[in-house]
Amino acid sequence: MRQGYIPGDFWRFCDRTGFKVRASTTRKEWTGLIVRDASWEPRHPQDFVSWIKDQQSVPEPRPEPTIFRTGPLQIAFASDSNIGDTSISVSATEGLASGDTLKITLDGLIQTTTFSSSAGGTATGGFHITIANPLQGNSEKGYSIVNTSNINTATDAY
Repeated sequence: MRQGYIPGDFWRFCDRTGFKVRASTTRKEWTGLIVRDASWEPRHPQDFVSWIKDQQSVPEPRPEPTIFRTGPLQIAFASDSNIGDTSISVSATEGLASGDTLKITLDGLIQTTTFSSSAGGTATGGFHITIANPLQGNSEKGYSIVNTSNINTATDAY
């Protein structure tokens, strides 16, 4: 490369490499950079591809179906309970809602009552629930409690 004076051909620095080159050996890229000929890159053809708007909505959307329970929900006592208790400890409260009808197995009888509310608890210590009527008998850990409010007929689900 000639180092001396060339009329009309000044020195310039390549924006990409930083090399000092003559202006006659530089080009301006589409990015606005002025680079030497060896560093020049044309614009990629993919930049000129036109796009088509993609319709992403679902045609004729429907609401999600309601989950129907097809049988009774069965839980168990988590600890012993006595006659007259209105707060009992159960193994789970999932699926229970205020106002549900419960059939409670006691010593020698089955009592029907209404679930009122739950007061929390733990999986190991039991979940505490409140029932509307006091227990009419004693119960032991493991005795069953059946939520009969979750029994649906075939017409309820369709």
